[in-house]
Amino acid sequence: MNRWLALFCMLSILGGAYSYYTPISVGANALTTMSTSLKTISTTVGNYYVSLNLARTKIFAALNDLTQYVNVTYGAFNTTYGANQPLLNSFMSTVGYLNQSVAQGDNQVTQGIINDFTSLSQYLQQSIDTILQSFSSLSSITYNTNGDNCTLRNATQMANVPNDLVNLGTCLQVESDQITAIVPNVLNIIGTVKSDLILLNNQLKICSSQSPSCITEYFNELWQEYSAFQMELYLLQSVVSSAQQDATDRNRFCGDLTKADVQDDIQNLMMAVSSCMYPSS
Repeated sequence: MNRWLALFCMLSILGGAYSYYTPISVGANALTTMSTSLKTISTTVGNYYVSLNLARTKIFAALNDLTQYVNVTYGAFNTTYGANQPLLNSFMSTVGYLNQSVAQGDNQVTQGIINDFTSLSQYLQQSIDTILQSFSSLSSITYNTNGDNCTLRNATQMANVPNDLVNLGTCLQVESDQITAIVPNVLNIIGTVKSDLILLNNQLKICSSQSPSCITEYFNELWQEYSAFQMELYLLQSVVSSAQQDATDRNRFCGDLTKADVQDDIQNLMMAVSSCMYPSS
């Protein structure tokens, strides 16, 4: 109790307790708005990254299923025909490369999600720091006769500045919807690739076991057909990579716009308070 009395007396000596209390009270209301905004953003960010991770899980589960089919199918071909088909032996190294490519793709996507989250956290932190600094600046410039009135006159504007942060959440919600729209298309591509491979591999059944020329012809052509399959996977990788990079770039852009919006609103607020406190004659 004595500590609070001492603080009250000190504020009174420095220029009036009420003139200190008013900007702090208004700032507290603004902090309440910020808290509400951050809760909204927190929910949206959570949903966004749940959507990203769910998309990653579905896509790479389908890719792993595809690589499993390739490994089993061509492993069986190699066991049955490898001794008499030299081209098949070298072809099996390409099958191993597919496994590595899918694993690397998963790692790249995961790292991209981490980088995206890190960037968004930085943009949000920078905007929050700017807002908090403005509260501190307002408290320091309103210690005069007009301080209380000018602060109260602009209280609504001050309290609304943190609402700009919600714009970041709005952008993320759009990206979440975009993810939901893209995933089925990617899964359809993977399914089509697997279907094409099944059709290609079933063509070996045309050859009689007593027809080595037919079998040799099949494995001679397999390289060319498999190249088309690899091109489909390359295009798939490009689609996924481009979609992820586009989302990251849009989030970065949204973060820059949010920061600019916050800075302009704060500048306008400072000018309004300053003009009120020190009106031109």
